[in-house]
Amino acid sequence: MEYRQFWNVVFAVALVGCETQPDAAGPCWPVDLSIPGGSVQLGHAIDGFDSIAEGQNLQIEKGDQNGFHFSLSSRITDLNPGNPNDSLDRTNPRTKFTLFEEDGTLITEGPNCPTRLVYLEEDGHTQLKLRLPIAFPTSRVSEYFETPVRISVEVIDSDGKYASDEVTVFATTPDIFLLDAGIEADAGIEADAGIAVDAGPSGSAAASNP
Repeated sequence: MEYRQFWNVVFAVALVGCETQPDAAGPCWPVDLSIPGGSVQLGHAIDGFDSIAEGQNLQIEKGDQNGFHFSLSSRITDLNPGNPNDSLDRTNPRTKFTLFEEDGTLITEGPNCPTRLVYLEEDGHTQLKLRLPIAFPTSRVSEYFETPVRISVEVIDSDGKYASDEVTVFATTPDIFLLDAGIEADAGIEADAGIAVDAGPSGSAAASNP
């Protein structure tokens, strides 16, 4: 099965949900019980997987439900990938993406818990089946335009091995704000990125915090 066909299933993280209760493998995010092992690589995921370089520009995207996010993915090495045929299998790795301000202040809202996600073996890599929208708070997304944002991904597999990766990017303004600013400028109106559009209600789902 081709990997790219899965990218047609956009933002389907709600199907697997966020774990908030302990299970037979331990608490929902058992970092204290884990051991370092394997590795994970953070990636940008618009159409496939692209590695993210430290300090690179990464544009904030507007979602279909008026939320704003980064589309992210991850690849794992020497970690148990679980069951690629069952998104609900409890041997699937727990994966958590988080956004921070440059000083470490948390951006991502909601419960601090991971999601069990399916990883597939494709093209010599073990990578997520789905791309994941990691959301910014909609009501104050403009605070993060043209600023450094730190992104982290953490994974714990069913054997208790833990790996993480993080990178700081420069978050650039979404196209819709640039478009509205251009229209206002043509009309002789001073553009204000904070009120350029009606962003709508908060609630765009983040992968690690659905």
